[in-house]
Amino acid sequence: MNEASTETPAEEKPEAQSQLGPLEPANISCSRGLPTWLTSNQTALAVSSYQTGRLYLVGV
Repeated sequence: MNEASTETPAEEKPEAQSQLGPLEPANISCSRGLPTWLTSNQTALAVSSYQTGRLYLVGV
């Protein structure tokens, strides 16, 4: 006998949701040459932080 599962998917369960509070502004610094390097290479960076659950997008 094959019965359909009635379990709620994890993404719909309230306890599976992240319990993050308001995010504090990040204090970020870089070397003096980074903006010039990003511009000369026509590129940007995306960096994620597992500890804070943030995604940082860096570009000029």
